[in-house]
Amino acid sequence: MAEIIRKKRFGKLNAEIGSRTDISKGCKILCWALDMTYNPKTGECNPSIFTLMEEMGERTKSTVRKYIKEAEKLGLVDRIKGKFEDQNFILSWKGK
Repeated sequence: MAEIIRKKRFGKLNAEIGSRTDISKGCKILCWALDMTYNPKTGECNPSIFTLMEEMGERTKSTVRKYIKEAEKLGLVDRIKGKFEDQNFILSWKGK
C-alpha cells in the first residue's frame, strides 16, 4: 500500500468513505483506486485486476478481490455482469 505514496498519484478519497469506521483501510484504498479510473461519460470504471493491484500496492489478486467483496457487501460498488466481471464497476458515491 506504500506504493501509492511513491507513485505520487493524487486524488481525493470520498469524504464519506474516508470517515467511515466500518470500512477497512484496504477497502478505502480500493475505493480510491477505483475512483482514479472512473469514466464520467459511461459512469463506470473498468480497471483490470492487475491495475488495481499496482495502484493499491498489493501483490496478490486474492487480496484485491477480498477488498472488492467487502466494498460490494458495504454497497460501495456494484459489479456489472459481463465478460470481464473483475473490471466493470459502478461506484455508489458517484451516483448511477
